[in-house]
Amino acid sequence: MEKKQAVTLDNGNQMPALAYGTWKIENGPATTEAVLQAVEAGYRHIDTAAAYGNDFASGKAVKKCGLLRDELFITNKLWMAYGGYDETITACKRTLKLMKLEYLDAYLVHWPASPARYTDWEEKNLETWRGMEQLLREGLVKNIGVSNFLPVHLRSILENASVRPVLNQFEMHPGKKQEELTAFCIQNRICPMAWSPTGHGALLQNEVIQRIAEETGKSPAQVCLKYVLEKGLSLVCRSVRRERMRENLELFDFSLNPEQMRAIDELEGIGDSGLHPDDPELETKLTHL
Repeated sequence: MEKKQAVTLDNGNQMPALAYGTWKIENGPATTEAVLQAVEAGYRHIDTAAAYGNDFASGKAVKKCGLLRDELFITNKLWMAYGGYDETITACKRTLKLMKLEYLDAYLVHWPASPARYTDWEEKNLETWRGMEQLLREGLVKNIGVSNFLPVHLRSILENASVRPVLNQFEMHPGKKQEELTAFCIQNRICPMAWSPTGHGALLQNEVIQRIAEETGKSPAQVCLKYVLEKGLSLVCRSVRRERMRENLELFDFSLNPEQMRAIDELEGIGDSGLHPDDPELETKLTHL
């Protein structure tokens, strides 16, 4: 793995900076084929989650792809309904059995318990995190982290946990900068990782993005992804089209100049999913996505 295509986590472990995401890919042969094509295209980091419902199909692709297990980095996520110490351990073991894997390279708490939904939200997050630490001790996971956690959710873990999160996945793209959250993660040695780096596709038709794509000889999607990388984040990208998979990996042979970065910095309010960890209706909204 080229150094420029990997990030070193706070614990010293390396993680491929670009992950292939499986969200919204139908479970079954479609997922298996998509992951196989992604590995063939060059991805070495596969990102899935219990909530996506395609764990089994993703695991099947890992077995069929022809690479050794340690050549791939597999990330999975704990669904919020499974929070708590015992529940976290049980959920992870169920995921490993489903995927037919001996370990996960990264296991993330998918969404935090939040004050909008629980009066004892801090205790719930800490109990879940204790389970994550136990999974790490047992060797069932190699890295533990979170997803969609804001500073308010992270502080109690950072203050009380014996093992710090090494990764935080959250929505970030040119239309939703998340500058405060990104800075907080970097300051606390938590690798920030963006999901939906093209704003759910909404940014691909933006005039500024399209102009910069013409200037750089790249696609609008590549411009969005490169912007995220330039801001210091790793990223999860998804496509079921073979040519787009390869295109999304071709981000290390060009740069965005300061003027182009400033123009993108001025974009705002484009492609926001509307999902927020402190939304009382979060679980309902996620169910209907």
